[in-house]
Amino acid sequence: MERTILDKIKFYVLVFLIIALPFARFIHHTLNAINVVSEDKRAYVLWMIIPILSFTYLFKLVRKEDKFTYLDIIMISLAVLAGISTIFAIRVRVSIYGEINRYEGLLSLVAYYLIFLNAKSIKDEDDKRTLIKLFLCVGLFQVLYAILQVYTHLDFVKRFSKPYLATGFCGNPNFLASYMAMLVVFTGTYYIKNNKKKYLILAIIYNIGLVLGQSTGPFLAVIMVLIFIMIYFRKKEFIKRTLLLSLALLACFVVVNKTSVYVQEKVFKNKIADEYNIVREISYTSDVITKSNDVSLKRLGNGRLEIWMKLLPQVKKYWLVGAGLDNIAYIYPQSNHIIYDKAHNVYLQILLTNGLPALIFYCSLCLIIFIKGFKLKNDDIALYMAFVVYSIQAFVNISAIDVAPFFFLFFGLLASNFNEKLNLKELIHKARKS
Repeated sequence: MERTILDKIKFYVLVFLIIALPFARFIHHTLNAINVVSEDKRAYVLWMIIPILSFTYLFKLVRKEDKFTYLDIIMISLAVLAGISTIFAIRVRVSIYGEINRYEGLLSLVAYYLIFLNAKSIKDEDDKRTLIKLFLCVGLFQVLYAILQVYTHLDFVKRFSKPYLATGFCGNPNFLASYMAMLVVFTGTYYIKNNKKKYLILAIIYNIGLVLGQSTGPFLAVIMVLIFIMIYFRKKEFIKRTLLLSLALLACFVVVNKTSVYVQEKVFKNKIADEYNIVREISYTSDVITKSNDVSLKRLGNGRLEIWMKLLPQVKKYWLVGAGLDNIAYIYPQSNHIIYDKAHNVYLQILLTNGLPALIFYCSLCLIIFIKGFKLKNDDIALYMAFVVYSIQAFVNISAIDVAPFFFLFFGLLASNFNEKLNLKELIHKARKS
């Protein structure tokens, strides 16, 4: 299929996003590591693509090169609801630009939705493959940087406040783990479906980054998706590959976890808190559940349960339009030196900051994609499983501009594949009837 100028512009903007967003974080990391003060420019990378992607999306609709579907209606509705929430926000400026260092206000959400709307209309298969391969390549650099963060003391490497946790170019271990979870599941699924060993190797490499982030939520989400994959495929050959992949990832986990703990505790003399190590946190959680201590139960999930319990009463007040995008800090009952500005649950975050109608639209979109994906049996299942793992880990994690744009990119590419292939099935069905 011949690409138009607008198709090329859209493609290169998405290429720019995949490279520039983590690179901007890397530049910021490096300058900070050598004590050069610099402003975090990540958000500008995301915001500057808004006018371009708005133009490519709207112009192709006007020229009827792309169809206006129910997916467009849902996304535009989400953008409108985000705008309404911003008008009635507790802090309007925060709702527009987002909290400092978070930047998940109206501008960022509009960018996410435009990424989806543009990605879902990409018809050139080579463009889709290039975008995915580029994302995989950037992921390898993320893993390399994560290894340097945990296993070395190099001065130019920026480390997290807890040096035994890797952040890659994502700025936070939880974000890195979300990023890596998508890559592990994507490459792992591709290996299972096509029996290509290089994807098994890639899955193991990305799993190193996942383990070094030591974020339990994304880690458990990957395990849940591996189980789901066996149910999804059912065939004996696929189940065998899934088990092989699972064993390889488990071996990788054991080696990386033990070596990173040894280096940090024995070599660098850093004491690792139990809640920031996957094995220790799971063990702690098991003990707490067994003992059923109310005080301890609140600390489950590194305090997430307590955060949810304190935020849920706010739903009565803000259920309609929300408190304003990224305004959690202004409705959370703060009581100590730690400022909580996220709900640590993407769905609860949407409900409290954007309102129940926005949550319904978002969950409806996810449900539509999930149901359609379960009906398809093709290579795009790798994209589908990446979507599933992100959606699962979102129950215990937060959305961030370091990861969310790529989820919406995968989301859009997945929707484009569904639309084309389902329409093809319908045409074949009609042809047979006639």
